[in-house]
Amino acid sequence: MTNYIDYQQEERSIDLLDGDLATALEYWRSLSTDGRVPRWDEFDLMKLPLNLVGLTHVFDTIEGGKDFHCRFWGTKLAEIFGFDVTGRTAATMHPSQDFCQMVLKELNETTRSEKPRTTSTFVMNKNERVVCLEILRLPLTDKSGNVVHCITITVLKGDKDQIQKTHINKYHKTLN
Repeated sequence: MTNYIDYQQEERSIDLLDGDLATALEYWRSLSTDGRVPRWDEFDLMKLPLNLVGLTHVFDTIEGGKDFHCRFWGTKLAEIFGFDVTGRTAATMHPSQDFCQMVLKELNETTRSEKPRTTSTFVMNKNERVVCLEILRLPLTDKSGNVVHCITITVLKGDKDQIQKTHINKYHKTLN
C-alpha cells in the first residue's frame, strides 16, 4: 500500500446539487436572508440530514488561511479514508504533501470567495479502491463577520466499478 492518496478534483456548478447535499445547501442559505455568509454560532450540524453528519468535517483558519485546524472529522470519513485528522492541521493531515496542499487550496478558495463550492473528487482510499466523492464546502463567519470556518460535506458517489480509472491515473503519474 502506498503512503499517499491519489487525488483529483473537478469543479461543479452549485446548481447541480441534488438530494441531501441540496438540502444541506438550502439549510446554509436559510441562515442568511440578507446574502451575508452565515455565522458559525448559527450553524447546527444536527440540522443537516443525519446521514451527512458522519461525512462532515469542520476546519478553522489559522493566520488568515496559512493553514487550517480540523475541529471535527466525521466518523464515516475516517472509515472511508482510513484516518482521522480531528485536532490536526490541513498541512499535516496526511503523509502526501500534494494531498495536503490540495486541501489547503480548496479551503482557502472557499473561505476567500465567501461562497459555497462543490466539486467532484476522485481518490484512492486505504483499500486502494478508486472512489468518487461529491463535496460541498460551506463558509461560515465568526461573530465579527470574518470568514474563518469551512464546513465540508462529502458524499460517496461511486466505486471502482463505476468510475473510469483515467481520472486517477493522470494524477497518480505526477506523484511518481
